[in-house]
Amino acid sequence: MSGKYPDGTDCAENPPRAMSVDEIHDITKEWAAAAKRAVEVAGFDGVEIHGANGYLLEQFLHDNINQRTDDYGGSLENRSRFLFEVVSAVAEAIGSQRTGLRLSPFNYFQDTKDSDPSGHWFTICEKLASLPAAERPLYVHMQVVEPRFDEVLDEKQKMASLEEYTSESGTKQNSLTPFRRALELGGIKFLACGNFNREDAVAKLKSKDADLIVFGRNFVANPDLVERFRNGWALNPYDRSTFYGADPLDKGYNDYPVYDPKQ
Repeated sequence: MSGKYPDGTDCAENPPRAMSVDEIHDITKEWAAAAKRAVEVAGFDGVEIHGANGYLLEQFLHDNINQRTDDYGGSLENRSRFLFEVVSAVAEAIGSQRTGLRLSPFNYFQDTKDSDPSGHWFTICEKLASLPAAERPLYVHMQVVEPRFDEVLDEKQKMASLEEYTSESGTKQNSLTPFRRALELGGIKFLACGNFNREDAVAKLKSKDADLIVFGRNFVANPDLVERFRNGWALNPYDRSTFYGADPLDKGYNDYPVYDPKQ
């Protein structure tokens, strides 16, 4: 993996090692236990399993990273085994109606780049939709490819990179709509995020290409985001430099003002 770890050490000089099967099973159990604590102790309404953005579960999904030769590598069924085991374990621990899942088929973060994201993630979505009701997540949350850039590429670079992916018929495959349709067959809700604004969020919902639109950065910067959207008020600009730490520590989290119509 290129880049550096948070402590500044070089990733290439300190490569991650493959997990043992026992470690996979232990972490799956801990995932379920953590979800149970979140709901029963911390009072969460539910949890969202992070299977995206180059992190642990997605490292198993992408065929350019997963080079295992056991039951967790090789075929798509094997590469997705860890993901489905975690989904099932969490759903059993807290209930499927409290379980969500984050996926990002077109993500390049941490050097992830699958050879066939459209085909592979469509199959994953089909399998999610076919799970028994007690194991089926309530929703899947994906980052759209239009209009949002990802963590590595800006929007122009991202759209250019997606030109590489074509179906056998030559049709460009850079839409999340097929995934949404596959999940819909199992009653799984579809959440979309990625640089949406007041206008295109409504358009996305009206086209039935998503059930809900997720806002992150603008919600951080606008504690009254719902009211601002409802009334058409201007938004506070967000300060990206404070997203993952700031000095003082509370800067950028509780100091954004609510809208004052008198100003």
